[in-house]
Amino acid sequence: MSSHLLRVSCVIPVVLATLTLAGCPSKNTVSGTVSYKGKALPAGTIAFFGADNKAVSAQINKDGTYTATGVPVGSVKVTVQVPPQQGSGGPPQMQGGVPGQAEHAPPVGQESGPKEVVPIPPKYASPQTSDLQFDVHRGRNTIDIELK
Repeated sequence: MSSHLLRVSCVIPVVLATLTLAGCPSKNTVSGTVSYKGKALPAGTIAFFGADNKAVSAQINKDGTYTATGVPVGSVKVTVQVPPQQGSGGPPQMQGGVPGQAEHAPPVGQESGPKEVVPIPPKYASPQTSDLQFDVHRGRNTIDIELK
């Protein structure tokens, strides 16, 4: 019976070392601020696409901050989408925005909804057209994103 215990006690450290060296899936966290034309983006979704093209996304808070957990290590493509503007007539889906509309505020009295929507260039909505690319390292990462 004691030889069985001895074998088990020898195997456990080997298994733990193997799992550590094999690189168990880690919870890499990326946080930061998303801004457009120098101002924090008050609403939207940010997504990180790894080499496998699977997305890990997070909501953008009112102050422009976000935190995404489970982002893969390595080079990632990043997309940013904002909700459609009220009265846009479009389907209720996230979109990149329309260039040139950012300067136009809705008429007084027609603001509705709890979130301010800031249109951004549509290129940021797709991993094929977004020029945002960053390197994610193991553990905690801070990536502040300035949209232009």
